Amino acid sequence: MKSVSFLTGTLLLFLIEVSAFAERHTTVTLLHFSDYHSHAVPFQVIDEAGVELSTQGQVTGESVLGNFIMDIFRSAVQTHLALSTTSSFREPIPPGTIREETLRTALPYTNRILIYSMSGAQIQNLLNYSISRSGSDFFSQVSGVRFRIVANWATDIQILKDPANPQAGYDPLDPAATYTVATTDFQGLVAGGYKEIFAQATYQDTGIDVRDQVRGFIQAHSPVAARLDGRITAWKNR
Repeated sequence: MKSVSFLTGTLLLFLIEVSAFAERHTTVTLLHFSDYHSHAVPFQVIDEAGVELSTQGQVTGESVLGNFIMDIFRSAVQTHLALSTTSSFREPIPPGTIREETLRTALPYTNRILIYSMSGAQIQNLLNYSISRSGSDFFSQVSGVRFRIVANWATDIQILKDPANPQAGYDPLDPAATYTVATTDFQGLVAGGYKEIFAQATYQDTGIDVRDQVRGFIQAHSPVAARLDGRITAWKNR
């Protein structure tokens, strides 16, 4: 009888411990769930898109969504050039109502904007590396620069004359000149191949979130639209 009582008592203590663990685990899970939903309102309407902001072509050249986001990105910090890996842009934004979940589906990652001071030669290296990753989501979408891809090389590179006034047009890239370059914290500090080039330059962390900038632009300029403009073109031997 003592043996049976001991086993019964041990089993009871075990069940109590399991119950307590389950209660603590469930409480933590519910807190995390509540925290997520207190900050994200997926069905909240942001505003409207007048056209489809398409991702088509984004791993080999420019895309409508890439142009739209990167122009907002560059304008937010007024740099000569902005670039971001295509991996940041996951889905197109369809025409019509844009909700928070639509934006987060297109831009699922939190990315801060870093500003680098770089030479024209370093920018050439960045663009060449991007081209070497053509066909993958490590190819970069850009703003503030125009170039042709010839034999897997960036050629005829032109960069904004005045970052604060895009209407002033472009100048040929000078390898010896110094320019301001904006990118994401992921591309500048983490992404292999890119981070080694960026490590040769100094940077400032602006703390500005890309998705917040895009959301604000949509709210201020609805219905939003964008188009392909030839900023990245591929030379074809006919």
